[in-house]
Order: sequence, then C-alpha cells, then structure tokens
Amino acid sequence: MTPREMIARVLDLLVEDLQPTLQRALQQHYGDRWLDIARQSFRDDRSLAPPGSAIRWDAQSLLTILWDQWPQLFRDRCGPFERSLISELREFRNRWAHQHEFDFDDTYRCLDTVDRVLRLFDGPHRQEVAAMKRDLLRMECERLSDTGVEAPAGNRRMVVLVYVICCLAIIVQGLLLWGPKAWFFAAFVALTFGFLTWQHLRRPTITAGPRECPRCGRIIYSRDCPYCSARPTAGTT
Repeated sequence: MTPREMIARVLDLLVEDLQPTLQRALQQHYGDRWLDIARQSFRDDRSLAPPGSAIRWDAQSLLTILWDQWPQLFRDRCGPFERSLISELREFRNRWAHQHEFDFDDTYRCLDTVDRVLRLFDGPHRQEVAAMKRDLLRMECERLSDTGVEAPAGNRRMVVLVYVICCLAIIVQGLLLWGPKAWFFAAFVALTFGFLTWQHLRRPTITAGPRECPRCGRIIYSRDCPYCSARPTAGTT
C-alpha cells in the first residue's frame, strides 16, 4: 500500500472501532438528545440536518465530535496528552482529504497515533494497525538498504578507474626509463593490477545490514535473497 492508502485504511479502522464507543458514551451522557448535541459539533451542512436524523459516521465526523465532547465524556478517563492525539489525527485527516503527499515520517506517525488511540479504547483492530506499522518499517529498511547498495557500486567503478590509471602510469614510466626491454616489467604490472581489479569486483556488495526477505521471510545480508533465488522454477522437478 502507498502511504495515502495506509492512512486511509487506519482512519477507516479508527471509525469502525471508536464509533460504537463514542455513540454509547453520548447516549449515556445525553440520553435522547445525544444526536442533536453531537450534531452541534459540525460546522458544515451536516449541522443543518433535521433534528434526530442519523449521523453519517466517517473520520471527519468521528474526530470532530470526539474532540468537542472529550471534556464531557472522557475527562475522567484520559488527560490532555490523550486529547492531543485526537487533534493530531484531525490534522492528518484534513491533509489526507486535501491530497497531501505523506513521507515515511508522517505516515508512521499517523499509524502510531491511531495505534495509541485504539489501545486507549481497547479497539479490536489495534493488532492490524500494529502490523501495518511493522510493514511500513520493513519497507523503509528495504529502501535504505537499496540506497546503500547503489553508493558502493559507484565507488567500485571509481576504484577500478584509479587502478587502470595507476597501472598505465607505472608502465609508461618503466618504458621511459628502460625502453623496450621493460616489457617483462610492464607485463608484471598489468597482471598485478588486473588481479587486484578482479579481486575488487568479485567481492560481495555490502548492504545496510541484515533484513527480512519480503517473499520467504528469512533474514538475509545481501540485496538479493539467496534462498529465493535457489528455489527451482515452476515446472521443474
């Protein structure tokens, strides 16, 4: 899933888990007037609905009512820090609604905030949100690992270029000093630098560190999983 899809998903889970809790708290506190009291939190056309009409529950309506009614409904249960989580989620929801692009830091923070709120109210989907947090961390580690592979590849080409330049410089200097008789020296230098270049190129690329293969789930230390690549292809025996 993309960051925007992740945020949309956790906001849907938040509504699904908290809507029954919030509605039950409103009914217990306000009785038959709870719908009209809850609708007073809206600043758009939702507030113009007929008295007693049902509320269209979504992330915006849930977080708006939750923020406004927090002091009356949950003050004894939660403090200012917990209420600030609701304010943060309202901002994330507004940014999502306005097509804002989210980077890793923002996406993880939104998932973590939803996770905290669901744990606060014992939401049944908190395990799914926690799993999404782990998946997001894994994808970020893979991205950083791939970034760590690209830089050494460029460094290797630079080292090979330095080897070639040094080799040619030494051979030319030897020919200038000893003339055509330096062919043995030139061959020795060329073979030596050729061996060094071969040794340098055949070394495995160092990645950012151990990580979990997204296909087989095993811990790997290179960019390509040796376990997956060793598996027989379909149709072979």
